[in-house]
Order: sequence, then C-alpha cells, then structure tokens
Amino acid sequence: MLSRWTQNAKDVTAGLIFTGLGLAFAIIAYLNLPIGTGTRMGPGYFPIMLGSVLVVLGVVMALRGIASGESSQFGAVPWRGAFFTAAALVFFATTLDGLGIAAAVFFAAIIGSLASVRITAYQAIATGVVLSILCALIFGEWLNLAVPTFGPWVRFW
Repeated sequence: MLSRWTQNAKDVTAGLIFTGLGLAFAIIAYLNLPIGTGTRMGPGYFPIMLGSVLVVLGVVMALRGIASGESSQFGAVPWRGAFFTAAALVFFATTLDGLGIAAAVFFAAIIGSLASVRITAYQAIATGVVLSILCALIFGEWLNLAVPTFGPWVRFW
C-alpha cells in the first residue's frame, strides 16, 4: 500500500512551512509572554492558539500531500509577485506612522497590485481607495486603535 503513495512536493513543502512557522510562534509566545486562562487571556494566549492551529493545518496539509496519489513538482518561482508583495508589506510597515493608515494602505495596495500584470491602473487605484477607506473606518473609527487616519507627513492645510 505504501508503494502506491506518491508525493505532492508543493503541498508537503507548504505543510512543513506552516508547521515550522506555527511552532516558532507558539514557542516564542510560550517562552516570552504570560498565557493566562481561557477566561482571563494573557498576551501569549492568542499567539499560542494561532500557532497551534497553524501547526495542525500544516501537518494535515503535509499528510495530504504525501497521501494524495498525485505527484507534482515546483515550477518557476514568480519573482515579480514575491518582490512586489514583500515591497508592499515593507512600505506599509515603515510608513504607517508617518502617512497614517489611509495613505499607507492606499500606496501599499498600489505597490502590491504591481505583482500582477493583469491588474490595470484603474483597478489598482480603485482597490487602493476602497481598502484605505475601509481600513480607516474599521481600525481608526470603529475599533478606536491608536493609528492616525492621516499622519504628520500628509498635510491638507
């Protein structure tokens, strides 16, 4: 029976990555943050639970890749997508305080849209506008997070 099993390299690798990241988050949270209880959660409770869920999903994905009965190999790495996705995340993280959430999300969405050759400029701008409005409303107004809608780098007057 085991001889009929083939390996889906993409699923096995993704499962191992998920498992490793989940373990890392859970262990770091366990070692550095108080956990608390289910009724009085500490700051380490959520990262440990999230890491545990990621470990379970990773193990299930890896096992399905091993037992799938189909074989697949890796194709070409989409470097354009990887670069612009990472660039959008770095841009957002480094400019959030200066630009504020509305402008940082807008420009990060524009940068992220460059990852695909199929997205037009109109679609990128529309996505940026909608995402920036939603993020400003959700995180700034409704959740009252300490994130400015417009930061000191953006002046309207």
